[in-house]
Amino acid sequence: MGYWAAFDYERMAREAAKERDALHALLERRKKNPPERADQELVWQRENSLLYTMYLEQRCSAEALSRRARVRARQEAAHGA
Repeated sequence: MGYWAAFDYERMAREAAKERDALHALLERRKKNPPERADQELVWQRENSLLYTMYLEQRCSAEALSRRARVRARQEAAHGA
């Protein structure tokens, strides 16, 4: 018994791109405002590292989901759906 779910890859790609852009903007703001105290530097760097990892994940997701949406659109066009 198979299960088929019709995912809206275009919508998912837009959401991932929106999150990617928000994370990028946050990282840019943080870059312009480094910590004032030296004892906060390590925490700030770790937070930036985590945020950058999240940014990369969202960027990858947006690209993959966009690719899936394009493939599905081509398949549907080829099959006349």
